[in-house]
Amino acid sequence: MTTRAEFGGLGDVDVACSTHTFPTFSISDLALLRVAMNGSFYTRDKQSTRGKFVSKQCPWCEQQDSVYHRTRECQHTAEDRNQMQPQYRNFIMQQPQCTYLHGWFVETAEDKTFQQTLLSIPDTSGQFEHISNVPDVLHCFTDGSRHSPNQKTLRLVTWSVCVATFADHEFEPLAAGGLPGLLQTVLRGELTAAISACKAALAFNKPFYTFGLTVKWCSTASNNMQRDTAHSHLRSRRIVTCGRTCFLSCKYVAIKTFSRKFSR
Repeated sequence: MTTRAEFGGLGDVDVACSTHTFPTFSISDLALLRVAMNGSFYTRDKQSTRGKFVSKQCPWCEQQDSVYHRTRECQHTAEDRNQMQPQYRNFIMQQPQCTYLHGWFVETAEDKTFQQTLLSIPDTSGQFEHISNVPDVLHCFTDGSRHSPNQKTLRLVTWSVCVATFADHEFEPLAAGGLPGLLQTVLRGELTAAISACKAALAFNKPFYTFGLTVKWCSTASNNMQRDTAHSHLRSRRIVTCGRTCFLSCKYVAIKTFSRKFSR
């Protein structure tokens, strides 16, 4: 498909971006959209080569017919075309063929840099903070948090684990970090935190319990992480900072939880 005529740039297509509005279309409109996107919208210039029409002329004007002519030039479709604001029309015309002829949007250089940054996030689930007094049983509080929850391609997730010490009613940070990989979801973050707690139990050779937290305070950790693909070293610094912030959030909620438990 990438070498097919009128589909230049398809090799860099962003499928999620190109199809995320599909649920907003009616069944009939969606069918027409799929025809336009898959290249089976045959205009007279294509139909004439198959013997269906002798002339390549547009059925509504005297110009030679083509997908480009129908969507960008023909006066018959001008009313529909003019519903789009000029700046958007100009933006689309600056994109590859697969975009302005068939509606496939491509990834930008910034998108690719951001993806590489996500893939380069280190796995710190087996790296543990020093604990002054390791309890006989590890009571681990775990959680994950995310930035830009409604934008799948912009999500950035952090996770953290802290340990409760019953003797002095304190909570110490155990592990934290960013979430490696392109699939940035809170569920993966929470599972990574739980896995880190399991690794800690094996490392310290202690029995353990985990307490999953889903609370609003932990969201402050990832709110500080923004999409700064131009400075990946700053992003790495933000991941570390957010991990520490998530420690504090986790510790705060753990204190509140155990305070209620001990007051009964």
